[in-house]
Amino acid sequence: MIYSSITFMHIEDKLTAINKVAGLLKSGGRFVISIDKNQNEYIDIGNRKIKIYPDNPNDITGYIKAARLLLEKQFETKFAHIFVARKL
Repeated sequence: MIYSSITFMHIEDKLTAINKVAGLLKSGGRFVISIDKNQNEYIDIGNRKIKIYPDNPNDITGYIKAARLLLEKQFETKFAHIFVARKL
């Protein structure tokens, strides 16, 4: 299993990242990813701002399918969208 919790907003090329994850998984292995619902382009931490790349649930679904992973489950919490995918 590979798990990513609220970190994909720091990755600009999300398709390449998900393809890399798919390549690392064994058959039957799972990829669980949670993406932040925050759609701002920066995280303001007071004395500086950090550039982020907001995630779109529809895009993530497409990237998972493009990486030939089976999307088993998708749901949301108050702050995040969560995806559970499996390598066939």
